[in-house]
Order: sequence, then C-alpha cells, then structure tokens
Amino acid sequence: MVTDPLGDLLIRLKNAQAVRKEVVRMPSSRLKLEVLGVLREEGFIREVEPIEGKVQSFLEVSLRFLSRFRGAIQGATRVSKPGRRVYMGSEELKKWIGKRSGVWVLSTSRGILTHNRALEQKVGGEVLLHIW
Repeated sequence: MVTDPLGDLLIRLKNAQAVRKEVVRMPSSRLKLEVLGVLREEGFIREVEPIEGKVQSFLEVSLRFLSRFRGAIQGATRVSKPGRRVYMGSEELKKWIGKRSGVWVLSTSRGILTHNRALEQKVGGEVLLHIW
C-alpha cells in the first residue's frame, strides 16, 4: 500500500523517463489527475488518459522528451510530505519561490495551481511539489 501517492507519482515519472519509456501506467486518484493536468499544461508531459478497470482505474501518462536522450523532466521533489506539511501564504510564496527556478505546484482553496497562477490570484496553500 502506498502512503504517499504524489511521491509515488513523481518516482514513477522519473524512473520511466530514465529508461526512456513512452507511457507510464499508475493507479488513479483525483489528486494525481489534477496534478498531471497541471504538468501537461506546463509542458512536462504530453497526455494523460484515465482508464476504467473492473476493480481499479488507472492513468496512462505519455511522457515528453526534448531530444533522444533528454526528457522534459530534469528533476522533481516532493516538498510537503505526509510527515511534514508545508503551507505558505501568497506573500511568503512570493519571497520564497521568486528566487528559484522550475514550477511549484500548490494545493489551494481554488484547486491545484502552479506558483505563478497562485500569485496572480493572490492565494496560498500547501506546496505539494517542485519540478524542473
């Protein structure tokens, strides 16, 4: 049983990209689907396709590669973990994330957003992950 579904998602994406797999299959959840939607909009993955199963539904994720040997995801880390949650308001987010590169994904009261959209809407929330 997986205790950290987003950590599992990141590891599956990084491992599949390391061996240059085109498609990754993983158990589905609403949170994973929303995070993958944000990653698709930001250009880290090509497509996400939900597949209904008899017992459990799955997600098929098509990875994006920039060249033959280089994937779109250079690195990813889980910021807020089950043992230690990280929350930031919009002002703190502006100071802390403004100096760092990549995309930060947050869970806000307005849904799953990137740090740029959260700053535009002036909302804060739980910092889920950082991907570059």
